Parts: sequence; structure tokens; C-alpha cells
Amino acid sequence: MASCHNLRLTLIASGLAVTCALPAGASTLFSATASASGNGFCGGFSVQNVTNPISASASASFSGFAGETPACLDPTDPRFGAIEVGDGMSQASLATGVLQASAEGGDSLPIKEDGGGAYAEFTDTITVLPIGAGLLMPGPGILTLTLDDSSLGLAEDTGGSYSYIIAMIAATQNGIPITPSANNTCMLSFMPVTPDTAQCNAALQLAIPIDASDTTFSFTMLLNVGSDDGYADAFNTAQAGLILPAGDTFTSASGVFLTEQGESSVPEPASIALLFAGLLGVAAVRMRKAGIAWRN
Repeated sequence: MASCHNLRLTLIASGLAVTCALPAGASTLFSATASASGNGFCGGFSVQNVTNPISASASASFSGFAGETPACLDPTDPRFGAIEVGDGMSQASLATGVLQASAEGGDSLPIKEDGGGAYAEFTDTITVLPIGAGLLMPGPGILTLTLDDSSLGLAEDTGGSYSYIIAMIAATQNGIPITPSANNTCMLSFMPVTPDTAQCNAALQLAIPIDASDTTFSFTMLLNVGSDDGYADAFNTAQAGLILPAGDTFTSASGVFLTEQGESSVPEPASIALLFAGLLGVAAVRMRKAGIAWRN
């Protein structure tokens, strides 16, 4: 499954722009993926990538001296003997709906080229069902992803320093992407100059129209972090949730999605009302096409 681990950091005239492609369709109906990396410009690279059906965790770290690498052995090179460090950690669990990731990187070079990265993501397929012998209640299925108490920072305001945290929800129904996807990006960088530290919070919601003719959808949730000469800490945590109309329940391809979920990710009633109003017309059109009558 494609992910935003290959996030591009592009320096443009207006500053440092972050671009992130939407995840492609999963090769399996469900999976949890965790990846972590540490790297040094003149030292080396360490990475761990784990994909499991229900939960996954990964960690990777690098530390050493730039002078250990032949390309950096010139004693006149300012990189000679520089200490390089980079590490990342990540976890993903479909059962708890929790994504966690952190990264740190730094060195003693004038130009910062060492750092760490990590991402955690999971994907699943949901089928909405009526509770008991009742009728399916139409309305939006609302995927949520909240991120609290996360932070990022820069060790120094020098060239190459940056830290970022990205949270995202993407979904498809009948093979068609639900647009727009929900995403949130927090970013610190040397260019343009930003504060040395910042908090990163998010409350993402993605609404999917549900009625008797469209009861199944697939989704991917992702948390992606990275830092050079700083840190990006999103281990406290990204929590997934799923809100359905009263009277409906769901099954998942994994068989475990949110089976150990807490209550922290439930949206405010006002948010649910706004999302429902936006999709009410879509649901009504689909129901008329299916020949299903509204019930009071």
C-alpha cells in the first residue's frame, strides 16, 4: 500500500511546501503498517517496515560519525568527525484505532542533513448493517481522527532544519474516492522562519453517505512524521473513531476495527448535525433511485 512516507519537502519561492499523495488501494482488505527510519548524510541509513493484519510497530535508529564514511574522510571537510543521529518509532492498531509516531534527528554539521522519520497507517473495509431486525438508517458514516498533545520543535534555526506531523483520512466507496479527503499538517522549518517549538492538534472528520444501496466503504488513516535537527512527537496519540446513525452497526473486514476503542474520539453533536445536513440530499436521491420510502 502506498503511503505518505515518501512525503516530498520542496523548497519554493514562498517557503517550504509539503505535498503528500493520497494512499493507493490496499493490496489486502485490511492491514496495519508501521515504518521508522534514521539517517545520516555522511553516516548511513537504518529503516524498519512492518505490515500485519491487525497491529504493527517499528523502530529504527542511526548514530555515528560522519568521518566513518569514505565520502566524508577529508579532514578539511567541516563534516569530518561530526556526530550524526536519527531515529523514529511508530505503532498502528486496528483494534484500538490508535496511530503513534515520533522522529528525531540532529548532528553537529553546519548544514543539517540528518534526521528521522516514521509513519503509522491502517486500512480496513466497513459494511454498515441495521441493528437486530430493524431497517438500515440512512445518513453519513463519519470517520474521525483526533490528534492531541503532539508537538514538534527545531534544535537550531539553521539551514536544513525542519519538523512536520501529518494526519490524514482517505476513503473509497464503490471504488470511487470520497473527496475531499481529510488532512492536517503541522510544520516548522528554517525557511520560512517559524517558531522553535509548536503544538500539533487535529480533529479530522470524513463523512461517507450510507443508505441501503451503498453500505460498504474502504478507508485508510495515516500519521506521518519527520524531522531534521529537531523532533516530531505524535505518540500521544492519533485516535480513530466511527460514528453511525442511531440504529446502525457495522462489521469490518479485519473483524477487529475499534473493538478496543475508547470514548475520546466521538464528535460533538453539532458537528454530526452539520455533516448530516450536507449529505441528506445525496441520501434522498439514492433512496429514490432504489425505490426505498422515507419513514418518519
